[in-house]
Amino acid sequence: MLGLLSLVLVGSGLAMLCTSAPVAGVLLLLFGLVSGTVTAVSGHRRLTGLRALTQAWSTGWIRFAPARVGAVWHDHDVRHGPAAGPSEDRGRNQEVRHFFRTTLEVVPTDGSPTFRVTTAPFEALATRDGEPRGLRTAPGPLDAGEPEYSNGWTIVRYVDGAHQESATPTTNLSREQIIAGLAAAGIR
Repeated sequence: MLGLLSLVLVGSGLAMLCTSAPVAGVLLLLFGLVSGTVTAVSGHRRLTGLRALTQAWSTGWIRFAPARVGAVWHDHDVRHGPAAGPSEDRGRNQEVRHFFRTTLEVVPTDGSPTFRVTTAPFEALATRDGEPRGLRTAPGPLDAGEPEYSNGWTIVRYVDGAHQESATPTTNLSREQIIAGLAAAGIR
């Protein structure tokens, strides 16, 4: 889409350059060339990344496995907005983002041993007091693996041979794909 817009801008710039508005034509021409170059570079990088991912998948470097999600615990908050002002207004108009962590118990389907991973901090919908919505919480990281705090199952992606460092529940799979993957692995 941006490539088509770049072509239109270049064409318009050339047309204006040949008519009575050479300054506007030069500006449109330059803007069209810059946006076309950015589009080409961006497309090339995306294609290079997709080729690397295809190679990693075809050689078996990337693995997917079911994982039991433990309880979440509060990691940190990020506040945006005015912190100064009258004492009764302080912090009232701030946007607060709550970040949590959890443990994943990954069960590889290729017969390799089960392993545990603690996720990187992630943002989740939460109340103003920092209680996550729709997720079970634990008092702390040591309690996160207890069955009564479980948040169900998901699919985890990891690099073969570096599973502790690379395991992530961020797979870009749809809900239906996750359900199908868990069913194929025999998890209800």
